[in-house]
Amino acid sequence: MMHKDYLEHNKSGLFMLMVTKCTLWPYLADIDRQANEMYDLLIEQMKEKEGVTEKLKEKNQFEWVQ
Repeated sequence: MMHKDYLEHNKSGLFMLMVTKCTLWPYLADIDRQANEMYDLLIEQMKEKEGVTEKLKEKNQFEWVQ
């Protein structure tokens, strides 16, 4: 939980406020969800740009792995 560590060490007042108001874990869960969505979107964009498809996987597995 890198963002938790960042808050704890660099924004300690905000961190303690979020802990006492029980908003830290929902906030961190939302950050994690957003990061995963961004990751999935980037992977899809990279696959489109590079022409990586399931057909390529079937035809030439070594090229697909690259």
